[in-house]
Amino acid sequence: MNDSSYIPVDGGVCAPQGFLGSAVSCGIKKPEATRLDLALIYSTEPCVSAGTFTTNRVQAACVKVSREHLRKGDIRAIVANSGNANACTGARGVEDARGECTRIAGILGLKPCEVAVCSTGVIGLPMPMMRIYPKFPELAEGLSRDKGHEVAQAVMTSDTKEKIIAIEFMVQGRPVRIGACCKGAGMINPCMATMLCFITTDAGISRDVLELCVQSGVKSSFNCITIDGDMSTNDTVLVMANGASGVTLESPEDIYAFQQALAYVMLELAKHIVQDGERVTKFVTVRVTGGRTEDEAKKAAEAVAKSSLVKSSWNGNDPNWGRIIHAVGYCGAKVDEEKIESLLHVVQQFDPPGVGARDLRECLLLQVKRRLAEMSTPALMNAQIILENYFEEFSKKHYEKISKRMRISEEELKEAVDEILKLNPKPGGQISDSSVPGAEKIIPDFNLDIVDGELQLSLNTGDIPELRLNKSYVNMLEDYQKNSNSREKKDVVSFVKYKLNSARSFIDAVQQRNNTLMLTMTAIVQFQKPFFLTGDESKLKPMILRDIADITGLDVSTISRVSNSKYIQTWFGIYSLKQFFSGSMPTSSGEEVSTGELKNVLKEIVDGEDKRKPYTDDELVELMNKKGYQIARRTIAKYRQLLDIPVARLRREV
Repeated sequence: MNDSSYIPVDGGVCAPQGFLGSAVSCGIKKPEATRLDLALIYSTEPCVSAGTFTTNRVQAACVKVSREHLRKGDIRAIVANSGNANACTGARGVEDARGECTRIAGILGLKPCEVAVCSTGVIGLPMPMMRIYPKFPELAEGLSRDKGHEVAQAVMTSDTKEKIIAIEFMVQGRPVRIGACCKGAGMINPCMATMLCFITTDAGISRDVLELCVQSGVKSSFNCITIDGDMSTNDTVLVMANGASGVTLESPEDIYAFQQALAYVMLELAKHIVQDGERVTKFVTVRVTGGRTEDEAKKAAEAVAKSSLVKSSWNGNDPNWGRIIHAVGYCGAKVDEEKIESLLHVVQQFDPPGVGARDLRECLLLQVKRRLAEMSTPALMNAQIILENYFEEFSKKHYEKISKRMRISEEELKEAVDEILKLNPKPGGQISDSSVPGAEKIIPDFNLDIVDGELQLSLNTGDIPELRLNKSYVNMLEDYQKNSNSREKKDVVSFVKYKLNSARSFIDAVQQRNNTLMLTMTAIVQFQKPFFLTGDESKLKPMILRDIADITGLDVSTISRVSNSKYIQTWFGIYSLKQFFSGSMPTSSGEEVSTGELKNVLKEIVDGEDKRKPYTDDELVELMNKKGYQIARRTIAKYRQLLDIPVARLRREV
């Protein structure tokens, strides 16, 4: 059975027949929070179940209790929360976890051992049971087949999105479903990740077979991912099978089909965890072939995946294969050095051309050879000879020497050099980060438009709703104030009043922040109005934090905080606010010009030079002085480096 045999369906853990879900908010982490943080999964039919747990020697109370209940028999319900891990909480934590199972079991008509409990969140704090227990009736009453997404949301912590999947596939000519959700974004390390995973299926299966399928699936999915190399105290995978589909898995073929489908679901969720990892910029799969045993292959893969040096090369799009080899070398697996060279040749056949090169010369040569295989031309053939035999001369622009030694004309040399200049010295930079949601995206804080020749500035609030007080609470306060004779009602009035005042303070603080942002950005726009009207960076005036502080009446430190990590969307592009603050330099007339203007003038001079005789730094100083810019040679060199402009020798063309 291949991936195309699995039909995606909606519903997550509630997609299989006989499974219901529910989620509520009870303010586990913060009493005033309204996000979903308590979930319940329940099977209307008896289940067989299996699970795996963290191998950390420090285990959360919920892990201890759920493991104990699985040993006693099968579970039919899972209660899970986010915001508090119930880890390192001693005997009280165990008592609280058992209390959750007992109370939910009583409401659902189950035995306490038929309920598993899972928690994720802050370690070391006691569970706020006084906020959790009152929500259990509401949680049970809300059980429904359309709550799969809410269940997934309720267990999120640092996750940026819910991780949910459900598939349908055919067994014995009849449909069988597997639904699942999980959480995990940080403390991700093999055996297992910092994660909770709940899987449901309406297939009929024996417990022994289910346990084998779960162990096999976890081994090839959740136990094969890593982000930061840390291990959690709460990792749990729980699987419940209720047989509600009417399909019983007995034959080896049917069991194998289920095992493959379960492994597929687990692997997809494992990928989602890595892609949503904290500070993740790349999603990389490490595959190992040629290992003597599976354990050796896994050692090698884990060493590569967890190596800080390897990760830094991936992050920088640097195809440094040597770091991979060094990681394999210390992993403990037996390595045949004679096969490394042949392996390297295999890696160098990967796309994009040039990856796996040992140096720049080899990187360019690999690209030329790939192009020659597609289309042989005299220019490409000469380019290959130059890279193989005259790379040092080429890097120093000693073109006359190359022309004489190769006995080719100036025009032939120019064509060969042009082919080399078309090549990519950093082919790894072509690799997209599209697999990571939100990678390399900037959401501007301000929008600037031109309407009828005038600049119009607005704060980008996106889809954030306007904050306001809930009228029902205001009315509640008024009603209680009218009838606050008893001490109990006075306490209620005091509590509601406190909450309303806190809400007003928060709304006022948000509004004050927005006002400060707009005040600061308005001052910057007015100060740099010629630039914002034209988009010409040469019109940027020297501007320091003090200039804007004087205009707005705000403190310099406030202007600095407002400008930090803020962006504005203009009609000609997105700019960081920090870009508008720069140093200055006097001209021969005594006027101050921005360093940005100096860079633009320098770039214009270099762009207009004769590439056969490019300007030296001394000549650039002279030309800048003629234009009225008093600038030293060392400053020219600094700006040239900032603009990524090479020295004159390396700018010379044939």
